[in-house]
Amino acid sequence: MLHSDNLYDFRNQLKLRNISHEVMIEDVEDEIKKLTDISLKGANIYSHSTKDVHKFDFGRFHPFQDILNYVEALAKEFPDRVQVTSIGKSHENRDIPVIKISTLAKPQTLKKPAIWIDGGIHAREWISPAVVLFMIDQLIGEYKKDPFITKLVDNLDWYISPMLNPDGYEFSRSSTDPKVRFWRKNMSPAICANTELGSNICCRGVDLNRNFDWHFGEEGSSNDSCQDIYHGRAPFSEPETGALRDFILNVKDDLKSFLTFHSYSQTVMFPFGHKARSYPEDVRDLKSTALQAAKALKSVYGTNYVVGTAADIMYPASGGSDDWAKGKMGIKYTYLFELRPEESNMNGFLFDPGQIIPTALETWEAVKLIAEHVLDMFGNMVTDMAENQGPDVVGALDKIIDSEKESLTNPEAQIEKANEKTAAEKELLEYPDYENLGDPFSIPEPDLSKAQSLLVPEVLGGEPYVADCQKLIKMCQATEKGEMCQMVSTPCHMFLRTIFF
Repeated sequence: MLHSDNLYDFRNQLKLRNISHEVMIEDVEDEIKKLTDISLKGANIYSHSTKDVHKFDFGRFHPFQDILNYVEALAKEFPDRVQVTSIGKSHENRDIPVIKISTLAKPQTLKKPAIWIDGGIHAREWISPAVVLFMIDQLIGEYKKDPFITKLVDNLDWYISPMLNPDGYEFSRSSTDPKVRFWRKNMSPAICANTELGSNICCRGVDLNRNFDWHFGEEGSSNDSCQDIYHGRAPFSEPETGALRDFILNVKDDLKSFLTFHSYSQTVMFPFGHKARSYPEDVRDLKSTALQAAKALKSVYGTNYVVGTAADIMYPASGGSDDWAKGKMGIKYTYLFELRPEESNMNGFLFDPGQIIPTALETWEAVKLIAEHVLDMFGNMVTDMAENQGPDVVGALDKIIDSEKESLTNPEAQIEKANEKTAAEKELLEYPDYENLGDPFSIPEPDLSKAQSLLVPEVLGGEPYVADCQKLIKMCQATEKGEMCQMVSTPCHMFLRTIFF
């Protein structure tokens, strides 16, 4: 991109060197103005989750404050399954919002696997937060309407941040000057340095997706604050990346997928991106799932996405959030999506608002497929049993445990409780997947300190189920592993396994 004042000299230099050339966009600023006007008009495609109380047009790009208003309206309208919090402040004191979408786990002591989604880490990539907002609306608006969406909300916790870089985003919206519209970094204070010619130059901003603690400062990043890929002074030197790190650390044991959305080039990328041919141990599963996600995406409009690591299919990039999530946090299904348009499009950041909805619809299909893989691998068995249309498995577990507690402490009650216990066990064994649970006694004893940490009355809403199971198993093992012991230990081990393993 050249300023018009320099165009004549630049063309002459190309001619002198016999370099062929073609002008792709005559006036970039004029193109920005046209697309801005279109976005302001919108497409009148409203949220169907908050249509009555807070109209939100998904056919255009919104100011950050409108985005905040929208997610806060969701929390007010659907307090039973939506929570909004700020995980920190940006350099310019803007909130970094995270919305949690979930329903109460059944039983309340069970943890559900979780998925993280974020957008807007790079200021100029406006399509990223727009697509993420659409996903939020789908999870909320289609709940109890679409059976599969209902399953995703009931059985997963969703943590979604539509805007990780609010300062940079707002700056990129503040002018049609290409230098402003194409801003990539955050808005950290300027760093000044002397040039080789002796002059002083000052540049602000850090590339947030080079500021994570994974091969920080290596290939694909820069220590020059004037470069778009400036990595910052140190890992997590920026309040935005520090806030994300702190939040992820608090929920990482539950997170089974980390999805971050960028633009552009139409790729689904899995770790690691810092160096070519560098892969995690489960690369085959990651690649297979990514290929299936790309296929699901393509099924909507025929859009082709390339699958691979950033270093293999594009370029090395160290210090990325996805590599950190996989390499340091151990989050299983970690992917970075580069959304529409394809890489050959020289106009990619000037995204046509008319393409927001198609991009969001096809991308959502890929996300749903990944979520299904998370459920297949990590779905809570006891919760799934409880929601099954067959026997009341959780109730059966309760009956067995209550029966054995009294039998073990009061032998005279054993005969009295035998019939109730046998019926409950029969109900449990009717569950079709019971035989596939494996040997419960082969599971290592759970950490008692970890069990204690879960015994929070307001969370459990009743007596400490985990502690009861621990006590029963120890009492049983102190006597003998006979038939009675097997009957009490099996359901207890099953229950504890769903919590700790």
